Amino acid sequence: MPPVPVDIAVPLIYKAGSNSVIDPERLKAYKKATAEFNSFNIRLSTLSNNYLKTGNVHDGKCAVAFIDEWARNNALLGEMRDVNNKDQSRYHQKWELAAASTAYFQVMALATAEQDARIKWWMSQVVKPVKAFWDSSAKRNNHYVWSGVAVMQVGVITGNKEDIKWGKKTFDAIIDDVRGDGYLNYEIARGAKSAHYMHFTIQPMVYMAELSKTLGEDWWKNDKFQLLINTTFESTLDISRIDRVTGIKQDLPTSTDWTWFAMLRDDDHRKIELKNFMKTQLVAPDGETPFIMTKISPNRYLGGDLDLVRKMFEKKNQVSVISG
Repeated sequence: MPPVPVDIAVPLIYKAGSNSVIDPERLKAYKKATAEFNSFNIRLSTLSNNYLKTGNVHDGKCAVAFIDEWARNNALLGEMRDVNNKDQSRYHQKWELAAASTAYFQVMALATAEQDARIKWWMSQVVKPVKAFWDSSAKRNNHYVWSGVAVMQVGVITGNKEDIKWGKKTFDAIIDDVRGDGYLNYEIARGAKSAHYMHFTIQPMVYMAELSKTLGEDWWKNDKFQLLINTTFESTLDISRIDRVTGIKQDLPTSTDWTWFAMLRDDDHRKIELKNFMKTQLVAPDGETPFIMTKISPNRYLGGDLDLVRKMFEKKNQVSVISG
């Protein structure tokens, strides 16, 4: 297991003064700074997904133990260091909370009472600086709703209604940012990365929409959310749509841009069309060689394989309906 990260020191990958042009040296530093985080997230989601897929209790308990180790050592609760951007380390704090909380939601039934209490206490402590950062900021971009999914997931795990409400507030803020044409004001201004950030913003939102069903709600039914999803879907099949709106040719998508499509139902035409489309298109992780995907990639911040995660939610929601 990688060392437990208490302090976080992560640089911004973009050139000074830009929010879309990558600096190769900064990208190299970013990959080095986040390598252990990525290793942990992938290992954790692999274990929790194995439990969902096969019922492998050993793997599920290993996932619990990994998260408990972070809880024991106050992970993510140290100094958020300013490398070349004062906010970047704070942004990474919420992604790691999202990764840990969404994985724990899959395996929490396997935790001992002692582990469960310790993990819930730790997560509730990490939530505090995440919320405080945004409560003092006027920005309402993708990072805001990524913080929202982490806080909301913790709220569902701990039963904290205020955290759930705070998560809903971030979801609603992004909905308010949806323009009449279905694009997001904040993210469509990201130059050649606009398409990427449209996808990146939707990722936590589809998870939250599914999570809302465990609370007896259904955020999927929001008309502006569906407009956002449809516009992003249509622009995926025809990237020239965003080229025309931004006036800038878009970068190739990354291998993780399309992960959110896995949260759509298997019979949803948008998911079916995307899965066929992606087999003909090049994707290019930042700074790496383009390739063609054969399946939807896992999302390391939202619990891994989102097809498995969606099926988990379907089972939970069926139980909720029967119980209700």
